[in-house]
Amino acid sequence: MENITELYNKIYFTKEFVDDTCSLIPPNVIDFWDLEILDPTDGCIRTANNKIVAIYFYIKSSVQDKSIIKFDYKDEELVFDSIYVRKNLYGESNKYKEFRYDKDAKVIASYDFFIDQPFCSQNKTTINNKSYSRYEKPQEANELVKEFSKEYLTKEITDQLIRAFYITGNEKEIYWLIQ
Repeated sequence: MENITELYNKIYFTKEFVDDTCSLIPPNVIDFWDLEILDPTDGCIRTANNKIVAIYFYIKSSVQDKSIIKFDYKDEELVFDSIYVRKNLYGESNKYKEFRYDKDAKVIASYDFFIDQPFCSQNKTTINNKSYSRYEKPQEANELVKEFSKEYLTKEITDQLIRAFYITGNEKEIYWLIQ
């Protein structure tokens, strides 16, 4: 087993970027989930089709110490999308399942986690279900992430290897872990 401290680069989102982005969270979401920004803030950058398409922050909620807040890029602006927590507001919860809610606490999707590959599967009411696989070893960050790091991360990413995962069957859509 790898030494857990070797899995992290100690690279985080800048406080200014986090504060500006988290100001986009609707007040009802902050109040309902009792959200608290973590300092330092880690998370994920999602790239697809040569663009950064989403940013994810770990954030403290009333449900758990590390819930996830997602922001999508729409017309080159970040907008709040959803929150991921390990609590089912409408039924039974379990520690191997995560739920994604919109701003009105309506379920968008649920996620089942596994030990093997794929490590996670997304379950939606639509036909857009996905599964996710981890890269076995950390990857060299793509140019989008390197460029983003110059302004919005606490350390510029040059040659650091980054842990990442991807949509199974589509390695062009990558989730880069910032931690």
